[in-house]
Amino acid sequence: MPTLPIGDFNQIKHAFDKFGGTTRIKGWDTFSQWKMEIALLNIPFVGSKFAWSNNQFQGELIFERLDHPYSTPNWLDAFNGSYLFNFPILCSDHGLVMLHVESRHHLRGTPYKLEV
Repeated sequence: MPTLPIGDFNQIKHAFDKFGGTTRIKGWDTFSQWKMEIALLNIPFVGSKFAWSNNQFQGELIFERLDHPYSTPNWLDAFNGSYLFNFPILCSDHGLVMLHVESRHHLRGTPYKLEV
């Protein structure tokens, strides 16, 4: 069944998904195991690299990429032009994320038909 789990998993995947704070990635191995067990693939993103901040402007500022879209292989095959757009963090500790879904099987219809 084509599946698309998307959300704030509160888990970074790599050290480069984080700026500031500790470099230890707690729970990474469990999270990676879970993704492998159910064969989830990453959907690419564009826009801001980080979608969460601790908003600690007086202390140690931390940014992380916590919002991720994943898909099953058959979903990604059907919608292989899809991507997540990360907006900048403006008025919350999270930035808005938007999933752009583009079907590989997009059919173009003609607006009219001429009969001769």
